[in-house]
Amino acid sequence: MNRPRKVLLGLLGLYVVYGALLPHIARGAANLRAAQVLLGIPTAIAFFSWCKLDATERGIDSPPAAPLLVGIFAPIGAPYYFLRTMPLRPALLAILKGALFIVGISFAESIASYVSSRTVV
Repeated sequence: MNRPRKVLLGLLGLYVVYGALLPHIARGAANLRAAQVLLGIPTAIAFFSWCKLDATERGIDSPPAAPLLVGIFAPIGAPYYFLRTMPLRPALLAILKGALFIVGISFAESIASYVSSRTVV
């Protein structure tokens, strides 16, 4: 498995752990916001790292500011990165895979949260 995929797999694991812990730590709006901020920081770092590693793995120079844009605002940054570094058809396929990945980690977080909330601690 290549390094960019390991970063994404680690991100999936992070979201599953977050989902499992969320029912037990988020007992109010302030706690929920704090937990979301704590999740957002490693998510941004992981997306930034993924972008840099992917460019290195493919032997290309990433477009200007792409890693930062991917890390800070992935729904805009990832399509920008793909469209600038790939032909149109592979870029659109990569954008679709990225969207499915985001939906997948959100779904995994929700499932982990549901299972954890049903578990007696």
